[in-house]
Amino acid sequence: MKNTLSNKLKFLKLLERIHKLKVELLNTGYHSSVNDIDERANHLYDMFLNGGLSDKEKVVVDLIKQERSIKKVKDKYKKKEDKIKLKEWKLNKERKKVGYLKHRAKIDLRAQRKLKERFGKNFAKEFGKDSLLGANKVILDTSKQ
Repeated sequence: MKNTLSNKLKFLKLLERIHKLKVELLNTGYHSSVNDIDERANHLYDMFLNGGLSDKEKVVVDLIKQERSIKKVKDKYKKKEDKIKLKEWKLNKERKKVGYLKHRAKIDLRAQRKLKERFGKNFAKEFGKDSLLGANKVILDTSKQ
């Protein structure tokens, strides 16, 4: 229950009615039960003024806090999972690069062997330092012939 002016007035009217009933039933057998109701109402009013929560409200607040903490844990776990997936993706990408470089190196070695077979050991002087370009030139020349 929120501490607003209208709620405060409702509490005061309730306490006033309880007090009138207590005065009316002062000499009867119902005085102890009315007194018990008055004590409980005063206790509730004090809790209302101090901003205290009832037991049900405390349980609800605790449940909300637990749900929030569970959600935070799930979000953190999901973030870690996403980071792991990203790392795996990067590793796969790097593996592909390494695989491609190995493949290109094999092609380069094959081209160098072919060039050595055709032109001897001094083929680098004819085609330059890049043997792959030289291999490509040789392949293009032989395909044109």
